[in-house]
Amino acid sequence: MAVKGYNEGIRLATELGDNNNKTFLESILKEEEEHVDWLETPLDQIGQIGIQTLSGTADLWIRKFLLRLYTFKRFLSRYS
Repeated sequence: MAVKGYNEGIRLATELGDNNNKTFLESILKEEEEHVDWLETPLDQIGQIGIQTLSGTADLWIRKFLLRLYTFKRFLSRYS
């Protein structure tokens, strides 16, 4: 969601010739994409090996955290 907004802001700044805001938004977008990558990696692993397999290899709090992320990703996919 945020990535989409930053991309739109970059597009608009480019159209308006506003290089300062374009550069600023590009730096924020880069960080946001890194966050997305950080979150999607364990979610992809869950999709590949399954939450049950992961459950045997992670501490309880990590399993709960990853399960919540996985559930949240599925929720977001319905609305994007």
